[in-house]
Amino acid sequence: MTTGSGIAGSSSEKARRGDDVDVVSTFLYGAIGIALVVEIILAVQGFFFAYEQKELERKVVERPYQELVTLRAQQEKLLHSYRMLDPETGRVAIPIERAMELTLQELEAGRPEDAR
Repeated sequence: MTTGSGIAGSSSEKARRGDDVDVVSTFLYGAIGIALVVEIILAVQGFFFAYEQKELERKVVERPYQELVTLRAQQEKLLHSYRMLDPETGRVAIPIERAMELTLQELEAGRPEDAR
């Protein structure tokens, strides 16, 4: 079939049949679609990392490390109790508060009268 210009399948015939592809529109729709998909992926990834960070803080950071808690309790007990360190020499441990009081008394006893 020939058209008025005598060339079969000219652009006016393609336009009439709907065979003509609008490259600009196709490119724009494709670019917008890709941009939306990338944006959705980044948003989902951001939500995931935020949730992961909150879970990490809840499970690890906020929870006390049990060995550390036990060690701290043992050290506190040692600092605030009397105990025998060496029975042969008579060496003992006294609570830290009492040791500080005795140290202050010794320092004050060694000062001259006019320095007090």
